[in-house]
Amino acid sequence: MSYYRKSYYRRSLYKPAPKKENSFDIYEYLRKEFFNADNETFRLIARYYRTHYGDNAYSYMLNTYTSWKSGSVGVSSLTMGRIIECVPKFLSPEKRLYILRCEIHNFIEKAKEKLKYNDLKLTNLHFIFETLQKEIINFSQSNLHWFIGKNIFPIEQVEHYLSVCKYALNERLIQSYKQAINDLSIVSDKFQSFSCEIDSATYKIDFLNLSFDVLQIRKHNISYVPLNSLSLNLDTSFTKFGEQYILEELMKMSFYEKEGEVNASLKSKDIDTIFSHFIQLTKEKNEVTMKSKLQGDGGLLTMQLEFTPFKKSIESTLIASSKIISVVVGLTLATLLVIKFKLYWIFAVLFFGGFILVFYLLAIIPEEITKIRKSIIQIKRYGKQ
Repeated sequence: MSYYRKSYYRRSLYKPAPKKENSFDIYEYLRKEFFNADNETFRLIARYYRTHYGDNAYSYMLNTYTSWKSGSVGVSSLTMGRIIECVPKFLSPEKRLYILRCEIHNFIEKAKEKLKYNDLKLTNLHFIFETLQKEIINFSQSNLHWFIGKNIFPIEQVEHYLSVCKYALNERLIQSYKQAINDLSIVSDKFQSFSCEIDSATYKIDFLNLSFDVLQIRKHNISYVPLNSLSLNLDTSFTKFGEQYILEELMKMSFYEKEGEVNASLKSKDIDTIFSHFIQLTKEKNEVTMKSKLQGDGGLLTMQLEFTPFKKSIESTLIASSKIISVVVGLTLATLLVIKFKLYWIFAVLFFGGFILVFYLLAIIPEEITKIRKSIIQIKRYGKQ
């Protein structure tokens, strides 16, 4: 924890880390598995390919395989597509389950992408989770193109996989919802008791990868409204088909691109520490800007608090106003002089340079207006404190 005497303070319980890939390219994964297959696996894939596409296609694949692998001969998308459809059946159980995870990841990412078109307000939080839950319940064989493929698994086994996937995804969704509500309840309580204004505050739900403005959380009643649960019959086929592995894997998957590594949890005392430190800094009559990131069980809370002493706010308002007046008066006088003394030739010569200068001066105005507004907000908020 550190701050600069001049006015800057930053607290973060969130450590940046390198970004990871956001999606899984199953096609490319299977293509590599085909070209890196051992002799026995290749023999099984080739024989299965022959059964589905005939002797001519089989012979062409055998004769051209080495050239394909070296890159000296290209593979048509149709041929490659047919070949890799035969690959999953002969992969190890671990690799087939990895494909399942990839397809589920892609399914969830597409479902979450649709959520961005909803009205992202706290009042709609339950509706948004409920919408994603409906997508999960409708999860079907059509969402597992590569995993199911050409009769890779019997229908009975596919149904087992689907039921386990739905159950695990739904449980993870419910868990995320409960965690988010718990985090937001803490935020609401602390914001209610904080006497100062908060300039900005957002809460990003990890599972949904969506951010919500929580600045007005004091006006909302944060409460948990249960989501529908799914049942799962834990019979002896669990061990046979590896559903226990799938269940454990899906329950611990985050389904979002992590942008950092968490090194703390969101606790009420963390928020208390930030708020009390901010109040202490304002008493020292320094200009203060505090930016904080706190990772909770269900998401990331980001806050910004600002304080400008009364004298500094007045000075900033006067300086900004003077700049605006100077720009307006200067441009007006320059225009009148050009018109009155017919100095159009000067305007023509300096057209490009003058245009850039005028554009620059006009760009100053909105910047200074923003400064004035911020200063007025600070004056109204804290007065002569």
